[in-house]
Amino acid sequence: MSAIRRKPVGDPLTTTRRHSRVKSGISKVTEKSLFDQVLKVCVLSYRCEPRFRGGGKRQSRDLASLTISDPTPSFGDQKLPKEAPKLLQQKLNKLALNQGSSDITDPLVRRCFLAFYALLLDPDFSRRIKENRRAEDVVMFFISSSTKELAKSGSQPAETKRLVNYFTATFVNFLITTLREAGFESSCVSLIRQLQSYESKLVSDSGNLGESNGSGSYSAGLTPTFDVADIHLAKSLGPYFLMSESLIQKGVNEIKDTATEQAAEADLLLALDQLKHDKFPYYQRQYFGSDEAYQDYKTRAIEAVQTQLAGYAGQSTSQGTTYYYIPEDPRAFGRLLVKTCLSHDLKSKSDTLLSKNSIAILTECFNMWQIPSSTRAALVMDVCQELLKLKELPIALIEDSVSFISHVGRENGKRDWDPTLWPVCDREVYVLGLKEVLVFVIDLISGCIKSIYEQKPPSIGPYLQILGECVFCSSEWERVESIVDMPKVFDSLGLVVKTVAEHKYDEFIDAIPRDHTLDPLHIIELADRIISSAEKLQKRYKRPLLEHVPIAMIAAKTHFSLFSVDSQSMFTHLMSHMTARHEEPAYEDMTLLYKKLCEIRDLYVQTLPGKFPFDLEAAFVKYIRRHVEQSATLATSWVDPAIDADNWEPLDENEGIMYSSSVADMFTSLGTALAIISELHWDNPVHVAQFYTTLMNGVSVAVCKYASRVFQLFSEELELEDDKKVKYKSRQEKWMAMAKNAMAGSAPLTPYQFKKTTCIKLNDIETAQAKLDEIEAQLDSEKLAKVLEGVNTNAGPGKIVTKEPSNKKRAYLFTIRIAQAENLKACDMNGLSDPYVTLVDQATRKQIGKTRTIFEELNPVWDETFEIATGGPSWLTATVWDEDALGSHDLCGRAFLRLDPAAFGDFVAQDYWLDLDTQGRLLVNITMESERDDVRFYFGKALRTLVRCENDMIKVMVDKLTAFIQYSLSRETMKSLVSPGRGKLKEFNMESVSSWLSSTSLSNVPLTPTMIEDAINPLFDYLNESFATLAVGLTDEIRLKVMTRTWKVILTTITSLLMPRLSYKRTSKTQLSAKEVEIVFTWLSSLRDFFHHDGAGPSLEVLHSQQYQELMRVPVYYDLSNEELKDECEKLSSSTFKTLQDKTYVGLPELIKRKNTVMAHRNRTVMRKQKERIRNAKREAPQNEDIILCILRMRGELDFVARRIKQKERLQQTLATESLVAKGRK
Repeated sequence: MSAIRRKPVGDPLTTTRRHSRVKSGISKVTEKSLFDQVLKVCVLSYRCEPRFRGGGKRQSRDLASLTISDPTPSFGDQKLPKEAPKLLQQKLNKLALNQGSSDITDPLVRRCFLAFYALLLDPDFSRRIKENRRAEDVVMFFISSSTKELAKSGSQPAETKRLVNYFTATFVNFLITTLREAGFESSCVSLIRQLQSYESKLVSDSGNLGESNGSGSYSAGLTPTFDVADIHLAKSLGPYFLMSESLIQKGVNEIKDTATEQAAEADLLLALDQLKHDKFPYYQRQYFGSDEAYQDYKTRAIEAVQTQLAGYAGQSTSQGTTYYYIPEDPRAFGRLLVKTCLSHDLKSKSDTLLSKNSIAILTECFNMWQIPSSTRAALVMDVCQELLKLKELPIALIEDSVSFISHVGRENGKRDWDPTLWPVCDREVYVLGLKEVLVFVIDLISGCIKSIYEQKPPSIGPYLQILGECVFCSSEWERVESIVDMPKVFDSLGLVVKTVAEHKYDEFIDAIPRDHTLDPLHIIELADRIISSAEKLQKRYKRPLLEHVPIAMIAAKTHFSLFSVDSQSMFTHLMSHMTARHEEPAYEDMTLLYKKLCEIRDLYVQTLPGKFPFDLEAAFVKYIRRHVEQSATLATSWVDPAIDADNWEPLDENEGIMYSSSVADMFTSLGTALAIISELHWDNPVHVAQFYTTLMNGVSVAVCKYASRVFQLFSEELELEDDKKVKYKSRQEKWMAMAKNAMAGSAPLTPYQFKKTTCIKLNDIETAQAKLDEIEAQLDSEKLAKVLEGVNTNAGPGKIVTKEPSNKKRAYLFTIRIAQAENLKACDMNGLSDPYVTLVDQATRKQIGKTRTIFEELNPVWDETFEIATGGPSWLTATVWDEDALGSHDLCGRAFLRLDPAAFGDFVAQDYWLDLDTQGRLLVNITMESERDDVRFYFGKALRTLVRCENDMIKVMVDKLTAFIQYSLSRETMKSLVSPGRGKLKEFNMESVSSWLSSTSLSNVPLTPTMIEDAINPLFDYLNESFATLAVGLTDEIRLKVMTRTWKVILTTITSLLMPRLSYKRTSKTQLSAKEVEIVFTWLSSLRDFFHHDGAGPSLEVLHSQQYQELMRVPVYYDLSNEELKDECEKLSSSTFKTLQDKTYVGLPELIKRKNTVMAHRNRTVMRKQKERIRNAKREAPQNEDIILCILRMRGELDFVARRIKQKERLQQTLATESLVAKGRK
């Protein structure tokens, strides 16, 4: 790896190593010279074997311990005396202090006895022996301690077993002697006899190793033969040095006379002297990093030499001047010996790093050559890294190598690992060895990376484990890191990953056609391959390699970066070929391709800095916009099938789902169309806003069509039900007759039976509002509109941004409210008419709208609204017809209305009195709004249509109740209470009523509230039955709305009892008496309580409406004189002016002025907030002047009333003009 610097750790280290190499002369070490030195040590080891002892035996240190099987004694139930442990301690203590006479002179036997003595000094052990007093336990512990000591001496396993038997026999003899000397011979006769028998057996098993001198000691009688076959270590050298047994024998013969124990003792004495005087040539102070390190080495080295000297008989009386056994450069000889042994064992395919023979050879040589544990560890590391680079050391043995090195460096576990106390050169060699291990493993990992895309790539885990346990966890890692540029190592590994990923991407891209056969699916498949490979690598390599090399991330970055550029080229190539063939890509293919490219883009953004090079939205927008426009156009086609398939039954009445399938099906289809955009996850908010605006245009048209169809079916169903029961000239006449019969008690009360299907249709309109509002909340039309505001830079603040092209004709939406008519022509025999109004576009001859019929009325009030969209000025015909159930409808009058956008301002309502061509006039209120390509406008248009449809349907339903309400709350009913005979009539018809009323006179009998309420009990019963019928099919919300609308009819009816409508025409209505006023307000109070029904009906806040409050103010003016009323009217002129300002939308805030516009209906939240703000801001005072004028009209003051009405009309026109001028200035 180029990132690894092959240089020494530091200057002191370099200097020391250079000095060491010059002094040692490594180049002079040959296999021949190494063999000679090793053979000397082998011969010495042979001489010092226990079997050749002549009273002395040198100690030995080993690299590993041995395990042998020991003889197992058994002495039955015989126990040792309680004093036995103490007696043994005393006798062994004298042996340790060399006090008294002792026959145990053999050093190795002595060591075994002292090892047992150390064990006996342990309080726990001593207490245990004292408690059980088993002689077997004492002997077994001695066998165990002796076995360990013999293992340290380097004896062969077979020989060790015999020595253990021999030494144990000596100990048993020692134990017998102790018991006899303490006077226990008579009390322990049986035990002593068994011990003697066991001693004889041990002596026999030891193979006559020695002969007893009668006092418990044994002397050796064998002599060395120097035959290679008998010299185990020398014989094993053949395979290591590729030498025959004869050559080895020749070498042994040459040195057997010089390789003596005396020469070894002389070498040790020389080494000891040089160490004490700091003159040992191979390890001096300058080779260590500190005085502490050198003193630690010196102490341990002296101790080791002294231990070795203790194993000899002291035959050498003087030290030599040169070394015989210790080579000229122990370090160089040691390294070559390690390499020789390790190479041999690796070639023999041993399961362990070093065989037992190799360990025995190395141990004997390193001990004699005075090589410390630190150098041994460094040498093994140096050789291992060399063999690793030569690929001779298997990677599987790296961990074993490091573990073995650690074991050796700790002196077989006897000391802590502390390289700071090592010679500097040893530490350097060890650090460089770790570095080479790191280099080698990194190279292996790099090779594994090249196979990351294979089905079963090689595992990197084992290599990471090697680095973790052998390198990174090493105490020397910081020194290794100082000579290895790890960031560059990580970079180089990352570069390998990137290169491999590039090759893999080339394989992917080569599979893509480069001609006209290229298809969107090819690009999708390529993207899938890239994503799949990224996911596979992410699962395979979840964590960064070495915590710094995220393989999956680097590979993904490479693929995404390359694909981001190539995808644009492929798309351009694809589109150019399709254009040349005049083909249009399939929408499904384009959406799949876009989504897949978006997936790649999302991954690109997550992994790479900067923007995705390919602008997907710019490339795909025209295809998506085309589909969106098609979907918007098709939206209306979903309405008719949904309605035709509907059976108008609730989907799940038990669960409270009271709407039918048509509204659910239609909004499911609409939701699917709208989901097109959200599912694309389009990353251009302007495009998204434009898409939703286009779709909502179609949705708005579809919703309006749905509302129209449902209302048509609703109306037809009610008309059909009426036609089945027609027995009168008109439906109004029928209801009046039923009301009379109910009041007279001559016929049972039969409320109008609304069909359940009729109620379901009304529920569907309510549900459509809720679902449309859900769509608006989901899309957030305000946010979408705000996004588009920034598109048109010419738009000023607060302006509505339109996206129509400049050549597109502007459209205008006119809202026409048919308010009321006055003094209509009488077309019926009774001097009245049953009027309704139609609006027809003169240009298209298409009917725009038709009001409901108001029966038997020449001054009807419709208050119904219709809409028409125009592109410029247009003419409408407003025709008032008289409905006739038995023949053709009669013409009451006709007027023409011009709708000119130039004459209207946005949201400014204007009232027009249209004079009919026969007689009378028609009041219409017109508001204009400029249609705009605004998502809020489309929401508002759809929601307003639904709200108006709902209101119209409720009006139609309430109309079925109106006739009964009007007849029940009539002056005739009221007069029946104040006449002498105020009981119920048996026969109720117009002639009997007139005769009855004319024959009665006022009564002074007081009326109780109960009597007054009883007079309208039929109305209570009728309303109760009717509302109960509606409650079965309507939702609670709609039921309350119907009740609220009915309450308005009641308020209007009661108002008509007290005074006529505001007009300057003469009226036949007269003012009520005080008693009659009392009756009216008693009815009003009881009806309010009936409708509230303890909270089950409309709330008191709803019931106490502005109309109700105005009605409650009538008694204030009812008893005033005409002059007082006129004066009060003059005082209220300023209030009248403010009211007119409110109606012409000049003086109130913008939201209040636009409360009936399309934009004010863009969602339910806006409608609800606007109503609340209007309620808080406006708080309209009761129209006191209108009340006064109505009372004055009833009293015949027509001139004053007409003058005030005309003044108000002129003022209203002036304010409307000012409003237009003010808007134009803006």
